[in-house]
Amino acid sequence: MGVAGPPCFNIHTPWLSYLCSGAGLVALAAGDHHSMALTARGELFTWGRGDQGALGHGTVHGYAGVELAPRQVRSLSPSPGSPRITSICAGPFSSGAIDSRGTAYAWGYGSSYQLGTGRAHNEMQPIKLDALPDPVRHLSLGQLHSLAVLGDGRVMAVGMDEHGSLGGGTEALQRRVAQRPVAVPGLSPAWLAVAGWKHSAAVGHDGRLFTWGWSGAAGAGVFQDYGGGQLGLGDDEDRWQPEQVLRLHTNRHRYYDLRASYVRPWRVLGLAAGRNHTAAVIETELDMRDLAD
Repeated sequence: MGVAGPPCFNIHTPWLSYLCSGAGLVALAAGDHHSMALTARGELFTWGRGDQGALGHGTVHGYAGVELAPRQVRSLSPSPGSPRITSICAGPFSSGAIDSRGTAYAWGYGSSYQLGTGRAHNEMQPIKLDALPDPVRHLSLGQLHSLAVLGDGRVMAVGMDEHGSLGGGTEALQRRVAQRPVAVPGLSPAWLAVAGWKHSAAVGHDGRLFTWGWSGAAGAGVFQDYGGGQLGLGDDEDRWQPEQVLRLHTNRHRYYDLRASYVRPWRVLGLAAGRNHTAAVIETELDMRDLAD
């Protein structure tokens, strides 16, 4: 959490991380056991648990690599005339960054090739993702797969294709591994893509939302999978290729269906994916009466 105190304790209210105060922070990201902070100067700080490399310092200190205070990732430090880090992302046990030239980096847990480095092991410090052509516009890290949006709008996926999370289009490839990034078929040019635990989502330049991957396996998942429905397609069936989300519920009883001629198109402006849920910011015109139960 970036605060001084015992190695393991819970904080139940917001707590000022004074160790980062005054640094001019412009972005934050958090994984399961680690956090990241980016300054306006392009300096990247990480803290938390780093035994699998998520902190990117190259070495592990203390029990389970836990670091209580933010420490700068020196290998990505800005220098005169060189690109600086402009965006960051955190997976459950991994981290990623993109610099001002659109070059992507990843590090941390990588047992299923999900970092995009072409190797199936943990990376203890940032590795340039040469398999992704510059510029990379967006990077998102899931549990065992990752997504990237390129400058031309292509969505690239890498790692394990659990329940269709790579969008390859066939259940016969269940648990196949893409060792290098592959393009997700069936998508219009996208500006944003996010990776959840075992599901994925993307937004096209036209504002349309597509989802694919794990949605509960029609109720066949084990207890630890914690249900489904995160694709927003009205059921808990997995999808092996991208499918457009067409219904927007305004309350328990009403919804706007894009297939209806009288419905004004709605656009997705922001998107996030968690373990088994997805959230979106949507621009649309609604009848206020539809918002009441």
